Amino acid sequence: MNYEPYYRNQAYEPDEGIDADAETGEPPRRPRELITLEDATKMELRNIPADVRTPYFSIHNDAEIYYYSLLVQYVPFYKESKLLKLYPNSRDAFLDLEEQFIADENHLLSSIRERNNQLENAFRQAQATR
Repeated sequence: MNYEPYYRNQAYEPDEGIDADAETGEPPRRPRELITLEDATKMELRNIPADVRTPYFSIHNDAEIYYYSLLVQYVPFYKESKLLKLYPNSRDAFLDLEEQFIADENHLLSSIRERNNQLENAFRQAQATR
């Protein structure tokens, strides 16, 4: 993630002759690039990009949650409630929207799925031999 929510009280404002940052020993905040979203909220560019962590769901344990997690991760949306509006379940929604959004942007998705299936099969075989 390259952007974070912008809050006015954290914004850089020139001091009025008082160097508050020098007293705390922290480097002074610099104004950062702001973008305005459609709902008029603002986001600012992070100094260091953040890693996005997502929970791991298995397709064999709960396919509905698995496909829903893929939808939320890879398909752009404004309101989460509208992700499944036209589809009976998250699997159908993901498979349909995958062609529109994901296939063009992520050419490695099929290899990632294949590797994921191989790992799951290996884990199942290891558990069966115990």
